[in-house]
Order: sequence, then C-alpha cells, then structure tokens
Amino acid sequence: MYHVDRFGLGSAKGSDFYLQMNYTGNEKFVGFNVVQTVKTNKPLDGKKSHDIDGKSPPLYFDKYDLKAFSSVGGYDLNFNDRPVRASNKGLVLWQAETSFVGIRQDGSVHRIFTGTWGFTIYKGNVTHHKFQVENNPSSFHLNQFK
Repeated sequence: MYHVDRFGLGSAKGSDFYLQMNYTGNEKFVGFNVVQTVKTNKPLDGKKSHDIDGKSPPLYFDKYDLKAFSSVGGYDLNFNDRPVRASNKGLVLWQAETSFVGIRQDGSVHRIFTGTWGFTIYKGNVTHHKFQVENNPSSFHLNQFK
C-alpha cells in the first residue's frame, strides 16, 4: 500500500523529522497530505496539550506548502517537521501521531497509514522516539478524519 523510503530524527532541542513516502496501493488519489496530532506537556502559542498540527487543519500542508512537498525527488510526499522546546524548562514530553493520507476526487481524506514519533527532554538531554507504524491510532487522532 505504501513504501517509506527513508526517515530521520534528531536535534539538540527536539526533533528534526523527515519521511519520504510513495503510495503503491490500487486506489487512485488526486493528491496526498498529512494529518498530524500532537500531545505535549509544553504546548506553544496558545495551543492545547493535545491538538491538531499544521497550517490547514485537519491537513498539515496548505495548498502552497503542498506544492513544495508533493512529487519531489520521485516521492509522492515529502514530510518534515522540526518541533523545538527549550531544554531548560524541566521535563518536556512531545509525541506526534502522523498519518499520510490520500485525497480523493470528491475532497474526502483516506488514511493510508499512521506512525508515531517524538522526543523527551529531561535535564537538558534529548531522547528521540523513533518513528513506528501505529495500527491503532488514538480516538483523538481518528476524529480528525470525520
């Protein structure tokens, strides 16, 4: 159904995450995007501790960014995110659920797959949580598809 070619993770104050995806399923889509929800104990900019992420909720990319990240380098979608938190603010927990989605002709969104990733900062030390496919996304995340 999909092929994740490569991904990376790492940063001194959070994560610098990227993932490149090609869809190999049978259903035809007019485009691809991402739905990402984040759970953190240190939200920024008035966001909630469990919130939807991106410029065009529930979709991560708006139409302008999508042009820069779609069909580039032979991939259907290139995704990167660089969440950062101050490392001197005590314990920081940050966890994302990231779904790669296909956009149907009628504009509806189909979840292709979901993965989790994130980081913890404690006493200035960053621990990265590697990307893992999540077969049972949270109800909060799944509710973004309604």
